Formats: sequence, structure tokens, C-alpha cells
Amino acid sequence: MSTILTLDDDILFCEFIHDVLTQDGHSVVTAYNGEEGLGRLTSQNFDLVLTDIDMPIMDGLEFLRRARAMPCGLELPFILLTGRRREQVMVAGNAIEGVPFLQKPVTPETISKTVRATLDDCARAREGLGGHRGGILQ
Repeated sequence: MSTILTLDDDILFCEFIHDVLTQDGHSVVTAYNGEEGLGRLTSQNFDLVLTDIDMPIMDGLEFLRRARAMPCGLELPFILLTGRRREQVMVAGNAIEGVPFLQKPVTPETISKTVRATLDDCARAREGLGGHRGGILQ
């Protein structure tokens, strides 16, 4: 079982993500903005972070930059969620290579598949076997 931090300012979407991930056997901790997410990172260990891009107080891209600057975030895998169009994600993603994106609306199956693949890739990378680079998924 993995412990996953999810960040999104949409409470209903957070409940949806929580339900999908707990049904897959994961433990889920939720934050509603990047600032709250950074606080959670300092108080608990996570296996993966799933964050929305567009949030108040601190958006997902700034959260990702700051989290990766923390010792606990150096090798932590991330998945970005967005309601943005594909072209907008590509522009934003140029600064964040290798991070998979999920484009909203997203199905439970896509969430499960992407989380599983990202965790598997991370495990392979730790074992020195490498993994695939992230991209935009629908």
C-alpha cells in the first residue's frame, strides 16, 4: 500500500480522487492548495503526489518546484492534474520534464493506471532499471 498526497482546491474532485485511490488500496492525504501541501510534506512521508495545477494561494507548478527543493521531494514522483487545454499544459510542462499530466475530466481507470505506472516506474528507477518519461494522458 502506498501513501499518496493529493492536492486540489475542488472538494468534490478531492473526494472523487480519494475514493478511487482508496479503492485501489492506497492511503490518501488531501491538501487544498500548495501551501497546505508543503506543510503535509514536512510532517509525513509519501510515495507519490498528485496535484492540480490551478489552485489558489500556491498553484501546483509552484508547489512542485518548492517540493522538489525539499529533501523529502528530491526523488518523490509527481502527477499533475489540469483542466487546461493540451497546448497550455505543454507550455507549462516545458519547465517540468518527466512529470505525467492527467487532463480533466479524468476517469477512475486513467487515474488508477497512471498512479500504478508512476509508482512502478519509480520502483524500477530505484532498482536501476529505468522507467518511461511522463506525458499528457487523457
